[in-house]
Amino acid sequence: MTVQATPLSLTHLARHASPVGADRARTLHLIDIENLVRGRISTARVQAAWAAYVETVGINHGDQVRISCASGARARLIAFAVPAGPQLLVGGRGPDAADQALISSVDVAFTARRFPAVVIASADHIFAPLASALASAGCEVTAAHATKCAAALALATATQIRVPVNPWVGGIHR
Repeated sequence: MTVQATPLSLTHLARHASPVGADRARTLHLIDIENLVRGRISTARVQAAWAAYVETVGINHGDQVRISCASGARARLIAFAVPAGPQLLVGGRGPDAADQALISSVDVAFTARRFPAVVIASADHIFAPLASALASAGCEVTAAHATKCAAALALATATQIRVPVNPWVGGIHR
């Protein structure tokens, strides 16, 4: 039997694994939902980003999921846009409030003891020090992103996965 090798992207491999993420160890998912939807929060966009994340990265039984957002109406909208189960972390006000809520929720030593793998769903460079600390503690760290991943985050993670979030969902792309 002849097998022809063809290059496959990580997105293709993740999307076509059967089932998605089934061979991955217990994982902590840190999801910066505002980053995945490119700052344009709407019910349709959050639901589309969640579906794309689950399809591409996969969430297994025993995984823990934390989703962060800034305070106010965004938190209420996100709480009703994703299924029950994920922990919703609400930050304060400001451009990095959601990021800081996720980062401050992680105790590196505790996480390394409980989760062999961590997925950071963001393209932001602010997560690079956390990714480096988790990797140094023994976690396999992956960056899952909808836009180009910041170089510092890409260098701090073992793997990068592109989450194909459609920016046109829920309104006109700006």
